[in-house]
Amino acid sequence: MKTALLALALLSTAALAQEPADNAPLYGTWSWTKPDNHCTEIYDFRPDGNAYVISGAERTEARYALSPKPGPQGRLRLVITTTKYHAGKDCAGRAEDTTGKPSTSYVLFLPGREQAILCGDETSDACFGPLFKLNP
Repeated sequence: MKTALLALALLSTAALAQEPADNAPLYGTWSWTKPDNHCTEIYDFRPDGNAYVISGAERTEARYALSPKPGPQGRLRLVITTTKYHAGKDCAGRAEDTTGKPSTSYVLFLPGREQAILCGDETSDACFGPLFKLNP
């Protein structure tokens, strides 16, 4: 399934690369459930650059920045920096305070922009998702 989603996303890359970047599709609440253990992550991106993330039992507050233009693969660079850590194990089974440490992902919106995948870099298929927008 991951391969099929990535193929669909890559097919839409050329079309998305032609469109001007629009950060508004990221605003709102997104959800992803890890298939192997049914752990859920919730990302709430606010227009003011604040984000609230729930991953399993972990709760964090963060600041985020989204690149204004997609890279050559149609992915927008997303940097999330934790500002407040509320402890708990995340969906990866870790309980690590990442306050002040930026985390970079690359977002690729699927057609319709109500689903997205997050990738570890601009070109690989080391991605997870899709994340579903809960409040389209």
